[in-house]
Amino acid sequence: MVGVSLARRPVYRYQLLKVLRELDERAVGDKRETSKTDSLKSINEWERTKYAELLKIVDKQCKEIAFLKQKVSKTVDEKNAFKMEIKERDQELQEANTKCCTLSKALSQTKMDMENSLKENKSLQKKLSGIDHLKEKVKSVSDEKAEALKKCNQLEQTQVKNQMLIRYFQEFIARVFQGHRDRDAKEFMHHDFLRRHVILQKEYGKKVNDLSKKELLLKEKDENITKLANAEKAMKMKELANKSIENRRKIKMQAVKIKVLTTQLNVCEAAVAAYKNELEKMKHRLKTKLTESE
Repeated sequence: MVGVSLARRPVYRYQLLKVLRELDERAVGDKRETSKTDSLKSINEWERTKYAELLKIVDKQCKEIAFLKQKVSKTVDEKNAFKMEIKERDQELQEANTKCCTLSKALSQTKMDMENSLKENKSLQKKLSGIDHLKEKVKSVSDEKAEALKKCNQLEQTQVKNQMLIRYFQEFIARVFQGHRDRDAKEFMHHDFLRRHVILQKEYGKKVNDLSKKELLLKEKDENITKLANAEKAMKMKELANKSIENRRKIKMQAVKIKVLTTQLNVCEAAVAAYKNELEKMKHRLKTKLTESE
């Protein structure tokens, strides 16, 4: 409409000038020729009416041209505003894409950390399974301790028997010395019993030494068992338990972090989709405005 109106404007102006010129010429001719008939007057009235109509048409066309100019100016302003808004939306879309990429990288790193934590947790589980072997070892040492205690009890019983024999021989020697007056027999029996007594004393000392050594060995084994049960086992159990708790805590934190990052990523993707949809709508509206203005 704007192009057609602007193109027809010179034609209307030319026709208007032509009509005005004809009217002026006829008006001059009317002044010179005062002797024309009433038919010429009617022609002049018709021409004046036509002139008034042409003026109305010209005024209407001028108003229409002004309205179209205003509409074109408004359309240009809207077009510029749409361009600025599209530029802002593009910038926001780029920022959202950048943020989305950053969150994706952070999510990948968090997943990698979680996988490492799971591997470390599996390693700790294997170490915890090794504690069963340690328990079996402690049980074996406990069995050895019970066996050693049993041997110690046997040695104590043997020691008691030897003491009873020594006492018996001492009493027997005393009775023999009191009952026999024969010097040779007494000396022989005394020598024999003394020899037996010395042998028994040596055996008794040997048994006592063996018992003392075994008691020392048993005591060392008890100390080793106590150290192994209270120090090594407790330390490893505590260390492995602490590591397991720490890894579980890390895994929980990584899971929470992954959920947060996934939520943020979904929000960014939704915002990007909304920006794209709004951008398409604005482009469609701008295209419609441009089509209407043409």
